[in-house]
Amino acid sequence: MHPDLEWLEPPESPDRNVVTGREKALGALMMWLASWASHETELRGITEHGDKAIVDYRQRAVGAGSGLEVEGDLFMVWTVHDGIATRMAMFTSRAEAEADAGLTT
Repeated sequence: MHPDLEWLEPPESPDRNVVTGREKALGALMMWLASWASHETELRGITEHGDKAIVDYRQRAVGAGSGLEVEGDLFMVWTVHDGIATRMAMFTSRAEAEADAGLTT
């Protein structure tokens, strides 16, 4: 990943992290994972669109404090230049991910 990687969590996330830098992105990921007692993802597909790829996941988790079980879709739009990831944006809908990837108007 590029040292200045842009990391954008879903727009509707209550504690949304938008950070620049791979170390800050790792910190945001670790903080998010710490909020769950368990977390699993199911990769459903990857589609490439020029320098962008949309990664389609189904995720399931159990809240660390609440024990609440949640399940939902997650779409990541990765931008890659010269083999290095420069941006990753997350969305909870495919339509938002496709718009971010420039596939819709």
